[in-house]
Amino acid sequence: MAAARAAAILSASRNGYANGVGGAVVPTPTVTLLQSGPHVRVSITAPHANTFSRVYGANSWDVSVEAAAITGKIDTASGAAPWTMSRLAFNVNGSPKFDKNNPQNFGETNGDYPTSELDIAWTDFNGNNNVNSNEVSSIIAGSNVVTATFTPGLYLGQHNQGNHTALFQDVDRLRTGDTLPVPIVGPGPCTAPQQARTGGCFVGWAMFYIISADGGTNKHIRGYFTDTFTQQPLSVGACPAVPTSPCGEIVSGSFDNLIVRLAPLEVQP
Repeated sequence: MAAARAAAILSASRNGYANGVGGAVVPTPTVTLLQSGPHVRVSITAPHANTFSRVYGANSWDVSVEAAAITGKIDTASGAAPWTMSRLAFNVNGSPKFDKNNPQNFGETNGDYPTSELDIAWTDFNGNNNVNSNEVSSIIAGSNVVTATFTPGLYLGQHNQGNHTALFQDVDRLRTGDTLPVPIVGPGPCTAPQQARTGGCFVGWAMFYIISADGGTNKHIRGYFTDTFTQQPLSVGACPAVPTSPCGEIVSGSFDNLIVRLAPLEVQP
């Protein structure tokens, strides 16, 4: 937290606003620890020289601005797709193997978790319970919008493997042409209490564009990964009330997507 505050104060100073210099007031920045990084808010007040108002004796007035920045590893998505995809679908540096120039059909085995670069596994984000087709269908339809924050290594397996034919049909009917955040999973061991798992361990989020889906003989979702990782609906989530892992620490991993996002400035005379 101290490092985040120091960086914010230094940034303000480099932009000409040092506390107590030229009438500027730069209070100690507020730092809130998120799941995988800090949220820093800075308020600055400084006198602004007037031009026309000098006629009325108002040589200057104070102007206040406030800005906030979020930084950290992407661990949160809003409107998440109800299936997981494989880390094998990405290069070592995290870039996708299957982009808009190379769309593919995904859904080779539909097991508890993806076992190949072109595989998927359904999930209803419901912990260790078996996947319920009705719950997944409601997520696809948008009547249940999932905002999820996952820590690295969390098991996101399906628990009852199956093709769930109707779900492919729902994706084709309701989601063709959409780009959705998808949880990416990789090899184990996962974190507690699922250490024994050999796969299905969360490593990060990716954005996936849906071209079509087929619930027939060759059950698959056709699409590709986009290269956009730095805008909504992807973000850094808040620390839970009882953290199960360190909060506010940017921990490197095999699928790092780091962001620094500025909030809009608010200018107040």
